[in-house]
Amino acid sequence: MRASGDNNLHPWVINQYIYTIILPKINSGAPDAVFYPRFLQQLTDSQAWPGPYLFKFILKKDSKSREAIEQLFKNKKVKITTKTSSKGTYFSLSILTEMDHPDQVVALYKKIYQLQDVISL
Repeated sequence: MRASGDNNLHPWVINQYIYTIILPKINSGAPDAVFYPRFLQQLTDSQAWPGPYLFKFILKKDSKSREAIEQLFKNKKVKITTKTSSKGTYFSLSILTEMDHPDQVVALYKKIYQLQDVISL
């Protein structure tokens, strides 16, 4: 389910969980004012809320942001998994949790986007 002309948002359903990969915008700075409302609408349309949501992040091997990301989820029941890249220079951090509303998902992505060494959300 992809909006026409939308090159930055790709929703996928994996094992009945919905997660979204936000591709980095090369040389464009922070996501623009159009991005987040569109993302929120796609989240709203994608599933019933409250519901499970799988956050995925790509970080450099020596990233200090992992702890900061995990702290944002400290009051939630989560399942965290990691996978190291084949060359060992990056790792993926996946966090599965129950979210009450898509606004919460967007708010977390906005906070995490501010971290300097998160390669991709």
